[in-house]
Amino acid sequence: MNLTFKTILSFILIIVLVAAANIYSTSYVLRNLQEERLKTSEVLFAKSLSKRLFRAVIDQRINKITDVLFEEKGLREEKIEYIMVVDKKGHLLAHTYLNNIPGKFLKIENAFAKKEEYRLEKIEDRELSVYNIAVPVMEGIKQVGAIHVGIRSDYVENIVTPTKTASHFSLIITLIITLIAVVIAIPLSRTITNPLVRLKNFAEKISRGELETQIDIKTRDEIGDLAGAFNKMSTDMHKTISSLDQEISERKKAEDEIKSNYQVQSVLSKLLNISLQEISLEEQLKIILEHILSISWVSLVSKGAIFLVEDDAGVLVMKAQHELAAPLLKSCARVPFGRCMCGRAAASGEIEFADRIDERHDTRYDGIAPHGHYCVPIMHEGKVLGIINLYVKEGHKRDQREERFLWAVADVLAGIIRHKQAEKQIKYLAYYDDLTGLPNRVLFKDRVENSLKETQRYNGLIAVLFLDLDNFKKINDTLGHRMGDLMLKEVAMRLKTCLRESDTIARKNENLSESILARLGGDEFTVLLINIGHIEDAAKVSQRILEVISQPITLDSHEVIITASIGISTCCIEEENVDSLLKHADTAMYKAKKDGKNNYKFFNQSMNAAVMRRLDLENKLRKAYINREFMLYYQPQFEIVTGKIVGMEALIRWQHPEMGMVPPMEFIPLAEETGLIVPIGEWVLNAACTQNKAWQDEGYLPIKLSVNLSSQQFKNNDIIKTISKVLKDTCMDPRYLVLEITESIIMQNKEKTISMLNTLNTMGLSLAMDDFGTGYSSLSYLKRFPLDVVKIDRSFIKDVTGSKEDAAIVKAIIAMVHSLELKVIAEGVETEQQLNFLLEHGCDEVQGYLFSRPLPSKDVSNLLRKGLVLPVPR
Repeated sequence: MNLTFKTILSFILIIVLVAAANIYSTSYVLRNLQEERLKTSEVLFAKSLSKRLFRAVIDQRINKITDVLFEEKGLREEKIEYIMVVDKKGHLLAHTYLNNIPGKFLKIENAFAKKEEYRLEKIEDRELSVYNIAVPVMEGIKQVGAIHVGIRSDYVENIVTPTKTASHFSLIITLIITLIAVVIAIPLSRTITNPLVRLKNFAEKISRGELETQIDIKTRDEIGDLAGAFNKMSTDMHKTISSLDQEISERKKAEDEIKSNYQVQSVLSKLLNISLQEISLEEQLKIILEHILSISWVSLVSKGAIFLVEDDAGVLVMKAQHELAAPLLKSCARVPFGRCMCGRAAASGEIEFADRIDERHDTRYDGIAPHGHYCVPIMHEGKVLGIINLYVKEGHKRDQREERFLWAVADVLAGIIRHKQAEKQIKYLAYYDDLTGLPNRVLFKDRVENSLKETQRYNGLIAVLFLDLDNFKKINDTLGHRMGDLMLKEVAMRLKTCLRESDTIARKNENLSESILARLGGDEFTVLLINIGHIEDAAKVSQRILEVISQPITLDSHEVIITASIGISTCCIEEENVDSLLKHADTAMYKAKKDGKNNYKFFNQSMNAAVMRRLDLENKLRKAYINREFMLYYQPQFEIVTGKIVGMEALIRWQHPEMGMVPPMEFIPLAEETGLIVPIGEWVLNAACTQNKAWQDEGYLPIKLSVNLSSQQFKNNDIIKTISKVLKDTCMDPRYLVLEITESIIMQNKEKTISMLNTLNTMGLSLAMDDFGTGYSSLSYLKRFPLDVVKIDRSFIKDVTGSKEDAAIVKAIIAMVHSLELKVIAEGVETEQQLNFLLEHGCDEVQGYLFSRPLPSKDVSNLLRKGLVLPVPR
């Protein structure tokens, strides 16, 4: 069954269904119309009669019922055949039928449904045919009887006949419409189905792969839209298949690329494995070069070389080569940047390529075979580390795939080179000092240990020199750490030169190792003299070192003279080890410093005893702070004009339960070295302020109390908070506290020092510069510091009456300080001649043994109570 037949059949079926629906609706309308006519007249008549007779029916007044029935029937004789009334049980009460009632009528149902208002039905008999209308007679909601009205059938038919005629006419019209629809459906179906057939044929062509075919249907309906969709689908499928063909082609190309990349990765993996071998960089480069040249899919000749950049000097140095001719090995051993293809590649950072020998080859020699070159830079973070030089056959075309591979190889080589350089740098940092380039403590101890074994084998003698610069900390603090570093570098250079010149003195056997110089840290250097002939040789080398180091050093226009102290330990017995040699040399060095510096000392057992005593003193000092073994003494300060006591300097003393009174010169430097000076200094500040406040509370005239601050305290960032807390806790007026700071402290980090001093000054404290003249301060810096007092060091006062130089210095200091409107205090005044000199030249205040030694607090209380006044010299 084709599409055309199906379409025609569908149209016909639709038309027939429409016609049937029309006929059914017509008959339905006729029937409804008939019923409506009866409802509107005879049904109303029967209902009216029921209402009129309901009381007579209840009372069963037969005569009245009969009279009413005949009266009503006479009025409607043309259409009513009979009227009957029955009671609720169906017994006939009255009727208008003249003859006997047919039996069929006696079977009329008298009962009504609950909601039934009337009942209509057709009754036919041999004698008559009527439409019986039955209406219940109701008393309220209770049925008490029924009235039956018989309407003649011929009367009803006369009413319905016009309607039947209309129904017949409707049927005829329906048939005509059906015929017209069939006539129209056939060509219309062809109009619809023909394009569909064409669409079917078009789809078959598409299924055969004829994707460039287009269907020519341009109707403006759904078929035209469908044809347009088919054409678009054909075009899209054609594009899609073309795209798929292209994608397949690209995928094949990508597969080839992946295969190539796999080969590259395989080669690179092998190169990385080579880099993991525990061999030198040169050996690794040689193996890698041979491996690259052996790859079959790269168009290379089995010749080439790898160059590395020499210490950022702009020169390439050949580190590995394969089958290069002897002339090339000589002429290309070192290639400057920009020379030849390799030098140009190093200068530009880009691959240089040549397919034959031409003017870009600066190196030529007789018998050279025709060839071309790849020169590939080895790069790391934009910096050239080296060059890979590979030979290709003459006429070989430049290939991007080969270049990508060579770039990848260069990246791997860059990683290997950087790794080796990092290893070298790590090793250097582990064994060498970064500032001076000298061996560090680790390497030095290793060399000493090896030398001990070597010395024992040859029955020789070695010496260790421990060198420490004198007063280096003071130079570092005043001139700055940068200057200190420059000085350390210069000392290292002088030591190297000195050892080279002294090596022939120190070495006994020319076959043994040379002397070794190292920096242990800070300003400490060590020298190992190997296989010396005599102990005196170590002394000669030490003397030579002292002479060379003490020569003036110029640091950024500053001329500085530095000296050193050297300790010497020698080894000639098997029991000696590295640690003992260094320890003994260190001990001897401290002895050299104690004996005046700028000299050398050999280690002996008495020195060892001194070291042990120092360690013991350090342990006792730590316990002294915990056990509160410290106390304060106070030395009065007098106004030189009036002779009155105007101040006290608080001085710490250590009363040990076994050793007795320990001199400050023994434990103060030790406290500085160990860092104990910070908590001890805080205790001194607190105790001094507490005592001064107690004197004021006892009614004595308020005086200023001076407390020394160490460099360790001044460097402490919490010193401001500490001083503020002490003043608050002791309730002492800051006007009566003087902080004494040495000249060397003030010159450290000048800008920071000025800031801290300004802060202290705003707190109401007085500031004094102690030991003035012993450091490196100048007037230009002195005037920037918010000072109140300058104290002349006792070393100048000692010979002020016997030395013209000291006298000139003291007069100059007094004049300079007064020009800055500051007070001057002279320390260490012990004679009347010194006092007279200071009075004559305007010194403001004095203190010293001439007036009073440092006293305990109770003696000072007595002194203040008596109101001692110094006799003023005239």
